[in-house]
Amino acid sequence: MQLRINENIIHGDTYRGHSINNGIDSRHTCYKQSLDKIIDEIKEKTIKHSKTHVTRLDIHPPVDMDTKKQSEAMTRVIESTLRELSRRHRSSAHDPDISVLRTTEVGHNQNNQHFHLAIVSNGNAIQNGYTFHEAIKRHSDRIFKTSMSGRVNYSSSNNGTGIMINRNSTDFEEKMNQAIYAASYLAKTNTKENLRKGTHKLSISRSFNK
Repeated sequence: MQLRINENIIHGDTYRGHSINNGIDSRHTCYKQSLDKIIDEIKEKTIKHSKTHVTRLDIHPPVDMDTKKQSEAMTRVIESTLRELSRRHRSSAHDPDISVLRTTEVGHNQNNQHFHLAIVSNGNAIQNGYTFHEAIKRHSDRIFKTSMSGRVNYSSSNNGTGIMINRNSTDFEEKMNQAIYAASYLAKTNTKENLRKGTHKLSISRSFNK
């Protein structure tokens, strides 16, 4: 499908030479700025590290919680996860160098705000996406003050333990494309029409380097 740019909206299934996830039958569009942030973040990591790991997670907070408080709690979950994993790797030879890309969506009934994450990290430090899933789940239970079982979902786009991009491997470009395709889900315009005023279309939280 031919790429068309109209007021920072991408219509098409490719962008900057990479396939993007714009839904079944290409019925969705994507925010150009969000796609640029996603692609730049992944490519920057592959320049810094010989291996880059990408994981996709979806979080559905309790529906009886105010949407502003849901967003504030999600921020605390991400910050707590970054602190924990950075502390865990403090004596490691490799800095995890984690970036958490986050978007917020609200269904058309405006009663089911949820969050999508793409976590990009140094693959020499973290090789398994379930490391992030378990940490996010643990901090979500504590901060949302309820069991989040079934509410912190490990995306099927992770293809097992996550997408590992090895700069020195023959499948480097293939894995890069897989990672960008998986993360591009965060850039879709659908279900972002009803977001609370001031909500970012895409935000990035990063761990502190050693």
